[in-house]
Amino acid sequence: MKIIIDSVEEGRELQNLYVYDVYGNAVAVNDREFIMPASDVTIGVSSSLKRFEVIFRSEGKIISRISVAYGEIPLPPADPVKAPDGEFSYSFAGWDGEFTPVTCDTEYNALFTATPLPEIPAAGMSKILKILIGCAAAAAVIFVAVIVFIVLAIVKKCRKKQKNSNL
Repeated sequence: MKIIIDSVEEGRELQNLYVYDVYGNAVAVNDREFIMPASDVTIGVSSSLKRFEVIFRSEGKIISRISVAYGEIPLPPADPVKAPDGEFSYSFAGWDGEFTPVTCDTEYNALFTATPLPEIPAAGMSKILKILIGCAAAAAVIFVAVIVFIVLAIVKKCRKKQKNSNL
């Protein structure tokens, strides 16, 4: 005799089929079929919650794969991180779907918010550097002027001394 079980409670799957005769002896069951003994039988079944695979991805790569029982809400992994790319920095913004009770295999993808990186002048100098260079140039000009003044004063003194000694 073949036993046909049309339905098992939603979210459950049949694990085993047990058959016992009126004397409590187990009747062999193969592929849900058994040979009916001369007496009445008691039939029992065991079932378990179905399990489904839940995958979490970031930038197309699997970062977590978990098995979740039917009707449970999956727990996401730690927030993923996306490295800056030279133009933008990225912050985790959540997952692309709501976390609802699982009824089938499911995938979630990480979402990120892009923030432009601050602009750094590529070839130009900063304002402070320009001011420092200007100050250094002004100091150099003053230094040269002082040296020229001193040299001229020494030359003038030497000429005056030479004139006095020629008289």
